[in-house]
Amino acid sequence: MPALTLSSSERTVLRSQVHALKPTVLIGSSGLTDAVINEINIQLKAQELIIIRVLSGNPLAFCNKICDRLSAASIQHIGKLLAIWKPQCADNTLSTTSRNTTRIYAAPRVVKIVKLSSATRRPKPYWIKVLSNERLTSDGNVKKAKRRQISLKRQYQFKK
Repeated sequence: MPALTLSSSERTVLRSQVHALKPTVLIGSSGLTDAVINEINIQLKAQELIIIRVLSGNPLAFCNKICDRLSAASIQHIGKLLAIWKPQCADNTLSTTSRNTTRIYAAPRVVKIVKLSSATRRPKPYWIKVLSNERLTSDGNVKKAKRRQISLKRQYQFKK
């Protein structure tokens, strides 16, 4: 499977999202094994955009092999860190919003929650549908995301 190609504007948007991420996969001294490729594929399915840390070997060669085998796109390569993106949607594009910024939206997901009912009863599992604009708290409640605050200076610009 060939690697994906991205335009420079798409790559720039994804690079800005990479800054907040931490490495999720480490490639050690044994190199790029099938188990490592499988773990990278699992992480890409879960997150779309991941960072990989290479401890030994040639990071650029590993990046090319990963992108070819998983049909993913290389976003950034700095030293021993690789940023790789693989879209979950079928059309391999980023979705755009009305303000000319590009964002990736997560689909609704079903989450299993186990709550303790009392000390003598068994915990009762149940499933909840969590939308992309919602988050799950540690006690099992669903909260909607708050609107992002805009500075007074920007509010004044948008009113004109």
